[in-house]
Amino acid sequence: EKYGKAQQKTMEAKSKLANGGDKRWWRKSSKTAADQHAAVCDLARCEEELLESEASLRKLEDESRERLAQLDMDKRAMLQRVLQQ
Repeated sequence: EKYGKAQQKTMEAKSKLANGGDKRWWRKSSKTAADQHAAVCDLARCEEELLESEASLRKLEDESRERLAQLDMDKRAMLQRVLQQ
């Protein structure tokens, strides 16, 4: 969910930048320049949140794999004990 929100914010920030039109935004009015700067800052924050979310997802995936492997080993050990009785 956090990943989806961060990705949506990134897309919105990129859209704001794309709608700015002229790439020489520093020559436009100070309001437009301030809007462009805010959009760039927002994009940077969104990209950072996205990277953090991706890292968190990778960590959760690793932990899930480890837990599944442990459960599988426990299951095999239990089956061996049951079969040996």
